[in-house]
Amino acid sequence: MHGFPYAAVAQMLQLVPVPRRVLALTTSGLGEHLRPLFAGADYTALDVVPLPGVDIVADVVSVLPAPAPDCIVCCDVLEHTLDAAQMVSELADVVAPGGSVLLTCGTGHRPPHSALDGGPLQDGEFYQNVPQADLLRWCKAAKLRIVDVLDRADVGDLYVCGVRA
Repeated sequence: MHGFPYAAVAQMLQLVPVPRRVLALTTSGLGEHLRPLFAGADYTALDVVPLPGVDIVADVVSVLPAPAPDCIVCCDVLEHTLDAAQMVSELADVVAPGGSVLLTCGTGHRPPHSALDGGPLQDGEFYQNVPQADLLRWCKAAKLRIVDVLDRADVGDLYVCGVRA
């Protein structure tokens, strides 16, 4: 993982209440790298690969733990999702009322890469960068109040912090 999503999540955490229950949806083991940012919280990492620090191995949000998390981090997943708009909607539905959704994704010129290991796309994998206008439209449709947006065109990253209305 390059350090930009980690730094962006750390920055977004300064804009929302301190979370007690966190769900991190990640790829390539990013959830374990983010865990230190949430010291003291009940933290669950969901990834598609059984890597160290991954608590739930799955590729769908239908296996989300109860009770509802008050913070969901979706880190570098949307660009690997066939229906990213639906994913944003589901995240907004699952997070507790008033909870935060922290999104990081590839945008602009970031080259396609595997969600499994960060290398070249593997057979059957999907990749599509997420334009900022699309992500903001999906957040609005999901009734997330946008708190912060950062487009790091220089590295092909987009970060959005939203709060469930």
